[in-house]
Amino acid sequence: MVDDLVKALEAADFSRMIYQRRQLHMHPEVGFELPFTISLIKEELERIGIPYTERYGKSSVVATLGNPNADFTIGFRADMDALPIQDKKTVPYHSCVPGRAHACGHDAHTAMLLAVARGLYSIQDSLKYRVKLLFQPNEESFDSGARYMVQDGVMDDIDIIVAAHVESALESGQVGFYEGLSLAASRPTLIRFFGMESFDGFPQEGIDALAMAVNTYNDIQMMLVRELNPLDRFSCSISALNAGCTNNIIPAYAEMKLSIRAFNLDTDAYIFRRIKEIAQKNAALVGGSVEIDGQLKALPMLCDHEVTERVRRAARQVVGSENMFELPQKMNSEDFSYFLEQKPGTFFLIGTRNTDKGITATEYSSRFDVDEDALMDGVEILMRLALEDTGEPSAEFMEK
Repeated sequence: MVDDLVKALEAADFSRMIYQRRQLHMHPEVGFELPFTISLIKEELERIGIPYTERYGKSSVVATLGNPNADFTIGFRADMDALPIQDKKTVPYHSCVPGRAHACGHDAHTAMLLAVARGLYSIQDSLKYRVKLLFQPNEESFDSGARYMVQDGVMDDIDIIVAAHVESALESGQVGFYEGLSLAASRPTLIRFFGMESFDGFPQEGIDALAMAVNTYNDIQMMLVRELNPLDRFSCSISALNAGCTNNIIPAYAEMKLSIRAFNLDTDAYIFRRIKEIAQKNAALVGGSVEIDGQLKALPMLCDHEVTERVRRAARQVVGSENMFELPQKMNSEDFSYFLEQKPGTFFLIGTRNTDKGITATEYSSRFDVDEDALMDGVEILMRLALEDTGEPSAEFMEK
């Protein structure tokens, strides 16, 4: 099995992984509109010889390899989408698309999973399990790519599922683990207020959409501090309010964007219901109307103990116990939670911070980057899971 691992790591082709990661980094795409990314993935799978399908959800690719007669299937997931952020790095592979950047590492996740595909395909006859590789769209923006994939049955024949994510708070060579209830549910919400414009010299002839939004903002703040238990773990942030275009016209339209996060879905549902009631009340008071869109983007993320233990065993042989860390609960969210609602699984973090290389910017920063040398840690951990190889690496590999 150790010899299989050495062969798979060589076939994973570190230099090709870095080339593909940089190609994706230079051509970031957002949401479900991922033509370059999907083309690169499909071309690589076809080159390797791994069959795939695009039947799950929208803009996804799912490849299958391993033992076709196995009664156990392990799934590995990589998200593909970028962010609407300007890339300000001064590197040869900076984003070529104005206003878009891979500022959360999904380019690295995709490149890592393609490396896993190359490695596992080279030892396919040695695999005891079936392995499904899930390339998921739209983890970042308003909707959830994972939810659509689940609705179309991608988890039906998967027994356990694992995802790796890069992490700027951990140094290269470190790995972090979540277990149990780990991340919060997330509900990005958009409220549109509709009124009627008028000249500010005759304000009585208009219906002020901005006033509806301002009153809604204030009432939401009061609701959060007076109607909810302060010991509940939740947050509700109103991050954007836009209305009007000049100083002497009463605006007919206002738009508010907010984010609800909670570890308890009942708390999430209460906050969302009350926000709708507050917005509708304030619109009706002045004769306006309102539209509210607030699809649940991610569920509370629950990482399975047994699967997490399997990943720990694999990681221990890659980075050593001294470089493994248990992670606290965070108000972050991940739509990987939709997969975990269906089957046991876990979510682990690959440290990619390297001060010596100047790679210290955090995720969602315009200067975010990863230490590419750390990515093979994630590749090896995933391949060890597929092989169930938790033994010591061979001397031959250690010399490499």
